[in-house]
Amino acid sequence: MNVRALSLLCVAVVCLAGSRGFGADDAAKKEEPKKEEKKAQFEAGTYTGTYTASTPGGDEEGELTITLDENGKFTGESQGKNSNVKAILKGTRLKDNKTITVFELANGQKASCFGTISRTANGGWTGTLIQRIGTTAVACIEYEVGPKSK
Repeated sequence: MNVRALSLLCVAVVCLAGSRGFGADDAAKKEEPKKEEKKAQFEAGTYTGTYTASTPGGDEEGELTITLDENGKFTGESQGKNSNVKAILKGTRLKDNKTITVFELANGQKASCFGTISRTANGGWTGTLIQRIGTTAVACIEYEVGPKSK
């Protein structure tokens, strides 16, 4: 191999190595805003709103208050208007805007809920949950909450 061909080969290798390095930096830069965007999507705070639960026994409407922390964990309570049933809830926002929530009624009965959430224009969130007791689906819950007024 002559010197000229070897020089061109070295330049090509350096260009390839350099372009891969720049590409890795670009990929890392692209991922950072996604992480920040995900954190800011649902801000920590207290939210209040309403819900409708469709059950075999009829629809139940009520109000709820939820407090969300910076790690995606939330707690709160709901109060039914029709049945006057109060429930304590605890849950977690999972990846891809999914949630898992556990409701505990005053009589000690617990129900698990799995669902999805999305952000609303007013800075709150809306969601749909399927409530289960054991493996039996007992309700479909739709809710919307907004930031609590200070």
